[in-house]
Amino acid sequence: MNRCPLVFSLLLVLSPAAFSLVSGEHVTGSISPVGDVDSYTFAASIGENVRIGLGETAGVTFTPSLSVQAPGGGVVATDSDFNGAFVAFQATESGTYTIFVSESGNDSTGSYDLNLAVLPRSFSTSGDNGSLINGLEQSGTTSLGDHDLWSFTAQRGDAIRIGVGETSGPVYTPFFELFDPNGQRIGFDSDPAGASVSTTANLDGTYVVVVSDSGKDDTGTYEISLAVVPQSYDTSGDNGTLVNGLEQVGSIDVADFDIWKFSAERGDAIRLGMGETGGNVFTPFLQLFDPDGRLVASDSDSVGAAVFVTAAQAGDYIAVVSDSGQDDSGSYELSLAVVSQAFDTSGDNGTLTNGLEQTGSIDLADFDLWNFEVEQGDLIHLGVGELTGSVFTPRIELFDPSGRLVTTDSDSDSAFVTVTAAAAGEYTAVIMDSGSDDTGTYEISLAVVPATFNVSNDNGILVNGLEQTGSIDLGDFDLWTFEAERGDAIRLGIGEVSGSVFTPFLKLVDPNGATIATASSSSGTGVSVRAAVDGTYTAVVSDSGKDDTGTYTLSLALLPYAFDTSGDNGILTNGVTANGSIDLGDYDIWVLSANVGDTLNLTFDEVTGSTFSPFLELVSPDGSLLASDGDSSSASISYYVPVSGVYYLVVSDSGRDDTGTYDLTASGFTGVKPVFSVATPELELNPAENGELELVWQAVSGWTLETSEGDLSSWQPLEGGVIDGTQRKLGIQPSGKAFFRLNDAP
Repeated sequence: MNRCPLVFSLLLVLSPAAFSLVSGEHVTGSISPVGDVDSYTFAASIGENVRIGLGETAGVTFTPSLSVQAPGGGVVATDSDFNGAFVAFQATESGTYTIFVSESGNDSTGSYDLNLAVLPRSFSTSGDNGSLINGLEQSGTTSLGDHDLWSFTAQRGDAIRIGVGETSGPVYTPFFELFDPNGQRIGFDSDPAGASVSTTANLDGTYVVVVSDSGKDDTGTYEISLAVVPQSYDTSGDNGTLVNGLEQVGSIDVADFDIWKFSAERGDAIRLGMGETGGNVFTPFLQLFDPDGRLVASDSDSVGAAVFVTAAQAGDYIAVVSDSGQDDSGSYELSLAVVSQAFDTSGDNGTLTNGLEQTGSIDLADFDLWNFEVEQGDLIHLGVGELTGSVFTPRIELFDPSGRLVTTDSDSDSAFVTVTAAAAGEYTAVIMDSGSDDTGTYEISLAVVPATFNVSNDNGILVNGLEQTGSIDLGDFDLWTFEAERGDAIRLGIGEVSGSVFTPFLKLVDPNGATIATASSSSGTGVSVRAAVDGTYTAVVSDSGKDDTGTYTLSLALLPYAFDTSGDNGILTNGVTANGSIDLGDYDIWVLSANVGDTLNLTFDEVTGSTFSPFLELVSPDGSLLASDGDSSSASISYYVPVSGVYYLVVSDSGRDDTGTYDLTASGFTGVKPVFSVATPELELNPAENGELELVWQAVSGWTLETSEGDLSSWQPLEGGVIDGTQRKLGIQPSGKAFFRLNDAP
């Protein structure tokens, strides 16, 4: 009898019917009076994961207590805490489970929130539960002991990236779990600022994210970010479509993921960079996925990240960008270069002009695109020189028309590449900082040989016998051309004018694009060859290391042709000493006419120059080298003339690397006096242009002016008759290359 009142009293406490809960549901209740016990039921099946949270909402000394009873009557889990209680377990039997809520010491009263999550069951979307939208940041609030449920769909093999970042709560620590369509937990993470999970979907279906406070005893607000690749995504925020060649901007919140896509064809070269534009400790993290959602490349750096891949298949590629630790925020720029796709030219991209220096700038992890057309067999020179940037290290990559990487180079000041085009078409240069982590401005210089080029800068047409000037910037190439015929003697010299460490480098290219001679020296140098084919020859001038700057002079001696006499060139008179000066890399040309049986006595003497070493060459009327001599102070040649005609003397410094003045004396010749002094150096005119070539001469009375067009084999009297001994001018229109001389009257 003594037990009956106690049993009866207990039954009165538990007698109210238990309230039935569904997954995702939040309910409120109170424990009152002291000793009160509330009960709730829910259904679960074997293998399902259960999460139950209990949080205090009022009560000074109220300590919530939670107990869960299995369908068979056994206690599954219990928990109690000053602010909230939490239990998590996997159901071992199917049926109805019962939750008992009470006060831990049965000596206080208070109110509470209770929430339930049973996975993988569908759940109530009341409160902070809902469906996640791919690419969209969504917000929620976690109260004491709270669980928020978010769902999304994915296909087997999809790449899943989920982040939860705190937006308020002084001690709130986000914690979340990811469950697959079978209710199995496949990922979880917790962090005071932000938590994230990266995984691959193992099944098709609905995935669920459960968000809570790590200790279940604090409150706060959060943003949750989802990236599922390659599923379609929301573009209302910092997501979008990347434009090839264009820098695009975005911002990253704590634990945020941004999604960007672009199209590529199989074999395309892909360059993708992400550079920080704001954020104290923000560390850019870049991931690139192929059209099937496979991760193909990733990179992270404190200021900029970059990936370099070749597209293995055609389709939409996806870039997912975030903070490396998912615990900091910042802003960024994203730069895309896909070769050989069309690209945006509104920024530092464009079409290169042969012979022209063009400028651009590189931001953090930036890629600039430049294209140009070439023919198969063309010789390509491409240089990039730094203009500004304390630690900017230029890097250049050159791609052929199929998008294949042909060559690359990088240096602290400049980068350059030289290749022969294996195929005709559009080539593309991608310019960047070598480490993708510094910024700067640059100049890019293109020299394609043989091809027409821009002559507005330090490029042009070389004039025979005339020294012409130019300047070399970092990574710069200058182009100079001249016409020559098979068998012509070519002397081409280059000399430094200014530049403390500038080392002139000279390359001579024939009309077919083949390099036939090169020379380099710290001060001056030159090349000496005979033309093997008719056509346009090109001199490519640069710094030897492509990493220094300076100015130079270029000197051409092309024989047997008329030459400019405005400098140290001229017509020799028998027995009369002529004088001139030699600069670095300089060639001077002198001419005389001799008859069969003459014995030429030629002397070339140094007048001034501490290390100047005279070098003398005698060239025949057809351009053949007949004799040469050189010495530290003088040079001399004695030559018997076997054929009448115009002979040429080319004088220079022996090594083309010193300067000085000289005396030149020729005797023993009896031929007529040739004339090459012309007001304009361009002797080859297009008749369709109706241009007049003005000749100026000074001759002895009774001599006549003769011309030979095309070669030196047939001389004809030129209109004008007998010369009267004074200076005369005559306007003519030659049909092609023309030569002129004065001859004795019959």
